[in-house]
Amino acid sequence: MTNKTNRNLEIEARFLACGDSWRGKGTAVQIYQGYLATDEKMVMRIRLANDKALLTIKGTTRGLSRKEFEFALTDAQKAKEVIEECKELGVEPTQTSNLERAIKDADVVYVTRIQKERFPDAEEYNKVVGSYKIDNDLLQNAKDNLIIMHPLPRVTEIHPEVDKTSHALYFKQAFNGVPVRMALLSLVLGGKI
Repeated sequence: MTNKTNRNLEIEARFLACGDSWRGKGTAVQIYQGYLATDEKMVMRIRLANDKALLTIKGTTRGLSRKEFEFALTDAQKAKEVIEECKELGVEPTQTSNLERAIKDADVVYVTRIQKERFPDAEEYNKVVGSYKIDNDLLQNAKDNLIIMHPLPRVTEIHPEVDKTSHALYFKQAFNGVPVRMALLSLVLGGKI
């Protein structure tokens, strides 16, 4: 495959938006992404958003950064070609809209809330909010070592009963993000780490 590629150094950055002045400045975009591989050394995913498809490979995180390779797929057909190439390499990606089936074989589930602020109006949001929920019933057939992550805050997508399971890693995830944000704020304000 010949295509334009981007090789970047990704630096983790999060921003806090205050007030409501940002609302209505953009449009909601539904993003579909699937992880082809993920471990401590590398993450490989395919992301589809509107008419764009990207293959992203991220390397090991070092401090606040990691190497990233992004390959723009020219259309959804190219994404299918990449999946076929992965199969030839022995990686067996799975695509399903059945959450129960997906969780059964998953090692990591990264859950996000359906973001009300990304919808043009409440009616559109109400059509999809609550369309999925991770709860203990769903986790009955999950692997014992399944990890559930979430950027928080959650709304209805993870039932609080899951918090007490060994699968719940999202509070630790949020806790570990605190010193990183503190260090970034210190640097931005001219301090030293």
